[in-house]
Amino acid sequence: MINRKILFSLALLLVIPAHADQFHYNDILVGDRASGMGGAYTAISDDPTGMFYNPAGIVLAPNRSTSSSSLAYQNKTKRYESVIGVNDWLTTSSSFIPNFFGILQPIGDGYFGLSYVMNESVDLSQAQTFTFPIPVNIDPNALPPLEKFSINYDEEDTIYKVGPSYARPLSDNLSIGVTLYLHARNRNVSFNQVAELYNSAQPADEPYPDLGYYDWTNQQISQSELGFNPIIGLMWSPSEHSSLGLTLQKTIIFSAETITECTKQTPDGIADLICGEVVNPGTDPANPLDPDNPPTGNDYAHFVKTSNGYADPPWQLGMGWASFPNNKQVFSADVNLYFGGSNFPTWNAAMGYEHYLSSRWNTRLGLFTNNSNQGVPTGVNGYEKIDELGLSLSLGRFTRTSSVSLGVSYLAGRGTRGGISSVSPITTVTSDSLTLYLTAYYTS
Repeated sequence: MINRKILFSLALLLVIPAHADQFHYNDILVGDRASGMGGAYTAISDDPTGMFYNPAGIVLAPNRSTSSSSLAYQNKTKRYESVIGVNDWLTTSSSFIPNFFGILQPIGDGYFGLSYVMNESVDLSQAQTFTFPIPVNIDPNALPPLEKFSINYDEEDTIYKVGPSYARPLSDNLSIGVTLYLHARNRNVSFNQVAELYNSAQPADEPYPDLGYYDWTNQQISQSELGFNPIIGLMWSPSEHSSLGLTLQKTIIFSAETITECTKQTPDGIADLICGEVVNPGTDPANPLDPDNPPTGNDYAHFVKTSNGYADPPWQLGMGWASFPNNKQVFSADVNLYFGGSNFPTWNAAMGYEHYLSSRWNTRLGLFTNNSNQGVPTGVNGYEKIDELGLSLSLGRFTRTSSVSLGVSYLAGRGTRGGISSVSPITTVTSDSLTLYLTAYYTS
């Protein structure tokens, strides 16, 4: 009998590395000045992107009507080292992202605004085939070994936020603001894998030693979420040369649905283990399963499951500081704490610098983190912990009423995830992403 352990590993664990980046909160920076300054914007926020970073800051917008938009292109790769034998897995994701648009208008003593944000978007594709001249065991206790393994994985995962903001001063140097975003997430996954198992390595009691064995899995996932993301912010300017910002937010999911459809064909009566589920095996019509006689082909199983579960997002507490020592320089720093929810607590930090080169040109520089929301993997599971460090840079040209900026950010990290077998329960993972930004700002 073929060992169920290897095929269960193939059915469940090999799909996990290709999932979208659900382990971080700071993959894409948002906005004009903010993206060049590493996202260290909580204590500045004096333009439409303040509705996302700290709505209290929009009362400092310098003109009566302002609008801002940004377009990003991101390319991200992850490499899972020595996943099958000595072979690495490589996943890539690339997409154009219209990641912000916002407009502000003064109303009475305060400011009202509307904004749209897409701060997470994944368009991931993986197509790899591994061929082993010498068949390889991913587990020495599991037979038969792999002779050939093919995987095709495509995923689109996007989070949209859209909603109003309002801010007003409480005193000459203190303001409060609120943003209420509608949160929507759409995720679609198409996954197909085939493992060819080396037949000559079958146990001696296998009744059909010349039979080729194949393990095939096809999985389709459709996931949607709806919720609200309220953000409340405070901005305090103790002097004309400094400011402090504070925000608190949480995404509250009120509707979620995941539809999973999985089909599996696998040798010798073990198709009840598919996609991490235990189901009653079906039978390939061309190969009826007779418990008194070994099958001459592969067993077949299929299920469709609908669930309403979701990962509870964390609370996020943001704190920022900014200094304006003169009319040519700005320094800023942010710390964000994430706690509660379904994942581990974590934090991110950012530092930014802005320098006005002339009356028409400026440059910005930022350093930021993108830490994992998972603990250190301790065994065979799909969790990964990669703490990333990023650098951002932008160059802008501006007039009294408008500005255009071109920027770039780069993130890289190295960490671990739960492996695919008891032989190598921990796998090393490296990641890097490059994002290009084109942003525009107009005021009247």
